[in-house]
This record gives sequence, C-alpha cells and structure tokens, in this order.
Amino acid sequence: MQEVPDPESLLSTWKLQVVQTDPSNTKSERRRIKWPAANMTSLWNQFDKDVNQILEVTVKREVGRKLQAMTTIIVSIAAERFGEEGKKSPRISYSMNQRAMRIHNIRQEMKALKSQYKVAGEEECIGLAQLMHILRKKIRVLR
Repeated sequence: MQEVPDPESLLSTWKLQVVQTDPSNTKSERRRIKWPAANMTSLWNQFDKDVNQILEVTVKREVGRKLQAMTTIIVSIAAERFGEEGKKSPRISYSMNQRAMRIHNIRQEMKALKSQYKVAGEEECIGLAQLMHILRKKIRVLR
C-alpha cells in the first residue's frame, strides 16, 4: 500500500504561497499550461489527489477568497507539474502574388494620375485621361 504523505510536507514541497488579495483589485494573469491528454488518467488522478490534499489544508475561508486561492493553487501546481506553453508566434503577413501585385501597382499609378489630373491644364488633362483609360483596361484584364 502506498504511503500517504502528510499535507504539510506537500505544501513545503510545492512552496506555494496563497496571497490575500481583494478580488475586485486583482488583475487576471493568464498562463497557458500544457495540460496532459484526457486519456492519461493516472496523471489526472495523481494531480487531483495532490490538489485536493493541498486545498484541504490551506483553504478554510469564506467562499470568495476560497475560490481565488483554489484557482491560484491549481494553476501554479499545474504549471509546475505540466509546464507552460510558449507565446504563440504571430501570423506571417500576407504576401501578394504577381497578379495582385500588378493590380496594386496599377491602382497606385491611377491614384497618382488622379492627383496630377486635378492640377493639370487643359492639354495635359487629355493625355492624363488617355493614360487613365489605358490603366483601367489593364486592370479589367487582370481581374
């Protein structure tokens, strides 16, 4: 039969500290824990037994503080036992394909032509309008 360690030794092994805090002032610190698979029942049973023993010894208070202490204890034990996941890497930004890049460049040219058209004289306006027409045809072909 297995020897059941006394709860005081469990507390000293885990070096847990339950800090008295006002629940309204606490900022939630989210830690991502590498939880084991659900089918690993031996790990989960052992974790459950250890947490229950520690909670029986440490948590004898009013309900609000008991819940706060319970979540702190469970998360700290799980993080120590199972480890924490690293930060997720940011997604790689979208890179345009050749067709999308051409359309983008043509749209930029059209924008520049539009601003030139606003300040141009009558003769220049005719040429700029023809260029704009050509660029619109290119975009229609590409789309």
